[in-house]
Amino acid sequence: MNAPHDARKRSAETKRLRTRAALVAAARAHFAARGWQATRVEDIAHEAGVSVATAFNHFSKQTLLGHVYAPLFEPMLTAARSDIDTGTDPVEALERHIRALTAVCRRHQTLTVALLAAVQEQTIAAAGAAAEADDGDVRNIVPFPRPLAELIDYGQRAGRFRPEPASADVAVYHINALMLRIMTRPGESADATAELVLGQLLPPLLIASG
Repeated sequence: MNAPHDARKRSAETKRLRTRAALVAAARAHFAARGWQATRVEDIAHEAGVSVATAFNHFSKQTLLGHVYAPLFEPMLTAARSDIDTGTDPVEALERHIRALTAVCRRHQTLTVALLAAVQEQTIAAAGAAAEADDGDVRNIVPFPRPLAELIDYGQRAGRFRPEPASADVAVYHINALMLRIMTRPGESADATAELVLGQLLPPLLIASG
């Protein structure tokens, strides 16, 4: 009896997913080529074959960019959690994460700088941190500090890192420094950026042995 209704629901959901996928694909091309300021949702909607109103029904400009960047970021969060779960040495895991994050940011530099602009706009608009349950906040879609905070917390619990300051505060501070470096030193290599960040991050964290 509910078969026609269920079929309509499935069809509507399929259409919704296709529309979102088309918008994200179009956004990926525009943001990568043109950056944050020069990219308009109107142009993305046109390329995706939908109206501007439909585009905004699915995404804001910030969330569109978040969904473009998320597939680049999520493997690093997964890798950090895997290192924690398998008992990898905290220093090794932290170094690997910073190098992987820096490599991705440098490889996708235009997208990264665009994302920083989106994060800044959303932070100003919200006048503070992202609400944890807000899945439309780009800072929740691409939570840059989260894997580093989890790795620092892991090292603190393992007795390898100093217990203070709090892991979240250290992560935010150094991720902000990393992102500023990405933005202001566009020609620097990923290795050079990673070495600079690690040189500032690790020494204050480490508990001296013996």
